[in-house]
Parts: sequence; C-alpha cells; structure tokens
Amino acid sequence: MMIVVIDLILHKPEAYRHIFFNYPVLHKLNMLEFVWKTSLLILLLDSCKLCLRGVGKADVVQWESLALFLSTAGKVVAKVGLVNMVFLFTVLALTHVLPNIGPYAKSKWTDLLMAVVLSSYFKMFVLPMMVWEFSPLMALIIDMLVLSSNTVALKVMLNTSTPIAATAIAAGAFCRTLCRSLIDLVL
Repeated sequence: MMIVVIDLILHKPEAYRHIFFNYPVLHKLNMLEFVWKTSLLILLLDSCKLCLRGVGKADVVQWESLALFLSTAGKVVAKVGLVNMVFLFTVLALTHVLPNIGPYAKSKWTDLLMAVVLSSYFKMFVLPMMVWEFSPLMALIIDMLVLSSNTVALKVMLNTSTPIAATAIAAGAFCRTLCRSLIDLVL
C-alpha cells in the first residue's frame, strides 16, 4: 500500500488505475459512500484554507457568540460549497463536450466525481497549515498539486490524453476562480 501512496504522490497513472479500478473490487468498498464522505472532508478542508488565508472580511469566522459563529461559518462553508460545485459541474460538462475523449466518454458521472474527489488528496496538507505558520503561497502550491493530480486522475478515468484532461480541469479552475471573484464582489 505504501508503494501505491508514493506512486500517487509522483502522479503515476498506474497508481490511479489501481485505486480506481482494482482497489474497490479487492476490498469490497461502497465507493459512492466513500466519495460522499471524502467530499465532506474536502469541503471542510477548503473552508479551513479559506479562513486561514483570510482574504476578505467575509471569510473570517467570528467567535464572539454562538449565533455569530454559526452565521459566519455557515457563509464560509456555503461559499466553498458553491465554488466547488461550479468546479465539478464545469469538469463534468466538459468531459461530455470535448472531442476525442475515448471509449469511456459516457462514463457515469459518479465515476468522474470519484476521480476528481479522490485525486484531491493533496488538500490534506491544509491540516499542517492550521498548526504551523505558513507562507500564503503554500495554499497556491497545494491548489496546483491538486489540479495536477486531478488532471492525471481524469486522464486515467476517461482513457484520454493529458491535454484534453488538463483542458477540462483548467476550465473548471477558471470557472471556480471566476465564481469566487463574483461572490467576493457581491458580498
């Protein structure tokens, strides 16, 4: 298992194939349940990352009272959830629109969701960011690692070329950034 983790960090397609196609069958996992639990974890980690960066005043969680805490934390989680949904919907839509996807062009949306969510494991580096002081560029580095991992995972899941998978992920990242900017402009 340690070799698979090292290969995942090195972005080897064989490791992603093993995780997506062999591991669930060998261990009889309910992948849909696992994907939803992982999605919730990613939502919380992204919310923590947004609070740690503290770019806007709306992104800072207030601790004075329980009602204020629930209000501000709810806004942060809702913002992160909306931004992540825009990213996922853009990637899923582009995988069905882009030409030359390959024989798995009509993959189930749950398989594509699994590929994107499980390949976002680099977001776990947000946990050390909460404990130790960090450079603001660390969040950018984590985002770049997640996007490159998402590209490899989408390439493996769709059995397509890297430029096509990278186009879908880059368009999703662009739409996510645009959505985040629009939300910041409105709030």
